[in-house]
Amino acid sequence: MLSQKKRKVKAEFIIKNWLNLLWKLYFSVELVVINMVFLWQRNIGGFIHIMSAFSDILSNFITQKQTKVLSLARYCELDRSTMYKFMNGKRNPPSREILEKMAHFMHLTPVEFQQLEEAWNISRTGASLYYKRKSVENFITHFPSQPVGDADLQFFTLYEQSVSQDSGCTVLSSQQHINYQLHQMLLKECGSESGKIALFLQSDYDFLFKLLAALPASDHLQIDHILCLTNKDEFTKEHELVNLKYLHTIFPLYFAGLNYNTWYFYDKIHSHYHNFNLFPCMILTSEAAITCTADYQSGLLYNSPEILDMLWQMFYNYQNQCQPLFRTTVFTPENYIEVFQSMFYSEFETSSLIGIQPEACITPFLSSQILQDIFNREIPEAALILSEAEQAFRKNMNKLSSHQFFIYFTAGGMM
Repeated sequence: MLSQKKRKVKAEFIIKNWLNLLWKLYFSVELVVINMVFLWQRNIGGFIHIMSAFSDILSNFITQKQTKVLSLARYCELDRSTMYKFMNGKRNPPSREILEKMAHFMHLTPVEFQQLEEAWNISRTGASLYYKRKSVENFITHFPSQPVGDADLQFFTLYEQSVSQDSGCTVLSSQQHINYQLHQMLLKECGSESGKIALFLQSDYDFLFKLLAALPASDHLQIDHILCLTNKDEFTKEHELVNLKYLHTIFPLYFAGLNYNTWYFYDKIHSHYHNFNLFPCMILTSEAAITCTADYQSGLLYNSPEILDMLWQMFYNYQNQCQPLFRTTVFTPENYIEVFQSMFYSEFETSSLIGIQPEACITPFLSSQILQDIFNREIPEAALILSEAEQAFRKNMNKLSSHQFFIYFTAGGMM
């Protein structure tokens, strides 16, 4: 009897273990299935979402224009099921020709066709890649014709109070107040024989950069700017690449003939400027400084010499940790050696180069014979300049022939 009882307990134990094992196996399989469904929905869902960008706008136009699907399909030389696949987001039109036929049959306006074509391009490449290419295309085709604009100075009579010399610090409680004090600071510094301005902020402060671009060209006013760039593909609300948006803003300062220099560092822009950072932006001159929030709505104005010295030392320390964004050199007969050294610096021999220009330019392809034919020998030190130029462009041609120099032009610029 005891033996049978032991066997019964042992059998029950084995059965319970098997039931527990099967129960765990059931949940494991269920979890795997759920994860597989989730991954499938996430991946396929992203694809369907991209496809629906085109299918939604196509369906809307078909409804708005009261278009019969069968008639549209026949006009495009397609069967009706294919057209419905376009409308349901299961397929995309394989060519722009079909897209043009759709637009012609539905009598779309140019703006409507542009919307349809953009949605079609997004569905083919993905939104991120499309807007990245679009942003670069706009940057190249509109370079360097960036409008400078005029700063709105109509409110500068509103704030007549002076900064307290006793406290050395003034509260700026609105963007209008910051703009006023900033305007006074920059104009005073511009009139100095050895003026200096330091900027530690992003180039999204429209008023400031329009004001700077409107200043008269002068070598006596030095403007140094530290800028944060992102090393990821981040976009603005207008689907522009953030880094290219910043370049759009600062280029007018170079074209205005200012002694303007930019340094950069990489970081997460939003974290650096917007996550509980008290006053992440700073504008410095020789006699005053403003620290303010990233939205330029509130800040502090300083005129204490001790505070200014400390802020300038901090700025120089940050500057030493950054890299120059551009090499700028004014081409004159007196500094031709500096020009060629800046164009063909020490890393030129080993670095691969990419040239991007809106219009075709033959300068990189100049040969020694062409230089001899077109060179103006009446300028001072003509022989030395020609010798340096021939050597420089010989290096240029070597890099082109060894596939270390790639030059891109826009299709419109080649016409």
